[in-house]
Amino acid sequence: ALFVGMIAMELVLQAAAMTRVFVVTSRSEDVEDSPHILCIGDSFTYGQGATSPEKSYPAVLGQILSERGYSVPVINGGWPGRTSRDLVDVFANRITSQTKVLCILVGTNDSWQHPDLVTDEEWSAATSAEVVSDDSGFSWAWRTPKLISMMFGFESGAWLNAEPDPATSGAAGLGEKAALQLARVRRLEGYKLLLDLGFVAGTPVSSALSKSVSSVVAEYWQVKQSEGLEMARVVITKGLERFPDSSTLLMLHVQTLAQLNKSGEASLRRLEEMCERDPSPESCEALMEALYSVGQYPRAIAMARQRIGEEPFSRSAWIVRQRVAFSIGYQEEFVDSVPCAVSLTAIQQPMIAAEALRNYARVIVAQQPERAARVACAAYLLAPAEAPMRLCLAFLMQHVPRARFSDVLASTEVDDVCKSDFEALLEQVYEPAERDAWQVVLSAHLQMLSQLAASKGAKVVILNYPFYQSKVQESQDETAVAIGADVAAVSDRFKSELTSCKREDLFVPDGHCNDGGYALMAEIVAALVMKHL
Repeated sequence: ALFVGMIAMELVLQAAAMTRVFVVTSRSEDVEDSPHILCIGDSFTYGQGATSPEKSYPAVLGQILSERGYSVPVINGGWPGRTSRDLVDVFANRITSQTKVLCILVGTNDSWQHPDLVTDEEWSAATSAEVVSDDSGFSWAWRTPKLISMMFGFESGAWLNAEPDPATSGAAGLGEKAALQLARVRRLEGYKLLLDLGFVAGTPVSSALSKSVSSVVAEYWQVKQSEGLEMARVVITKGLERFPDSSTLLMLHVQTLAQLNKSGEASLRRLEEMCERDPSPESCEALMEALYSVGQYPRAIAMARQRIGEEPFSRSAWIVRQRVAFSIGYQEEFVDSVPCAVSLTAIQQPMIAAEALRNYARVIVAQQPERAARVACAAYLLAPAEAPMRLCLAFLMQHVPRARFSDVLASTEVDDVCKSDFEALLEQVYEPAERDAWQVVLSAHLQMLSQLAASKGAKVVILNYPFYQSKVQESQDETAVAIGADVAAVSDRFKSELTSCKREDLFVPDGHCNDGGYALMAEIVAALVMKHL
């Protein structure tokens, strides 16, 4: 009887899994299987600063082409923070004979992240790797043991934060315990700087996960950090087979697919249905974060405001609110949101707090350079990540002399190695080399992608940024000449337009384009794309 009962239970679970695949997560048509235009790049391709994904330059480009009689879909392959190496890793095996035009806009993030050059072995692996479908599909697995383990709590595993413990600069050779102690001392000094600036500590309210779901989340972050997005997507897909009603896993599924430039519409729709049926704090916060990750900023910030009205110490809501406000240029709301966001994240999620502080320093530096310098130093002590700090310093250097940062750090009780590492960053920003190594890497990666596209029969358009960046544009133009690609002279057109319009007509305060700026970019690119169709 026990044996027959377990077999019956297994059949029921298998049927439920199949139902979820074929009913809940039906796959939309994949436009990559037909002739298309592929736009790859960073936040300027993704559309950061636009009010919705439909206002990004690839989306508007598609609208322009459709209006002029070209029925070729345009794929948005942008994501904030991407470097030229990221484009190789993500798209080397997605440029196919169906790609008619490849539009590339990248380089700004290379200038501060300094990515490594892709090796011959890595290039060979990237171009030969099989594209993994974003459709979870039905996979056979014994589900009854999983159900029993859930019921009796056999699953183990603690919550792993959405970020790793920040690697401490100069900690090489130290034992794990010594490195953690070093990080604690530095964070404590960062907290002291924040307290001196008027920031206060807060007690966050956040949704608790079940032990079983938290073990999946822990595995997800571990795999994402060690093996990359594609394998992390597999972990979440399998997790959803076990816990199809977990709002947290659905949110991570949407986030991961968005970072892979794939559609997470089915999971997003599922989240929306859950919120309508049972608007619990957990499901609403998960939907809010999912909306932010796919660029639906107005809906995300509206939900964040509502959630804060219900629960003033919702950590998730404050994080989303300040991130969206910064992304779309709500400068006053961003500045007002940062203190609460930092107070709720500085202790348990220092990397998120440091991100908010770096952006805050950039926004206030023109009016409050002294405060901006101290905020930036506090961010570095909370999470000494070199690449984002390098970018932050590049923004602040116009208003803050180098010695001011040194003085702030000298007033703290951090170790000499930390101070030395920070001085090295200041040297890179304030005294850059004549020809930086990252330019060579950028040019090499652009040529790799362009030559691959040409081998597939695709034409290549390399875009300049809307604002002039001498070293980036130098690499872009050199590559275009070397491979015979078209150059979309975006910076020249924007410079011309700004003689007769205001900056806020084309840009949001953080430097990204607004809806009008992306429409202008699309117009410039459309003229070059159409001649290849």
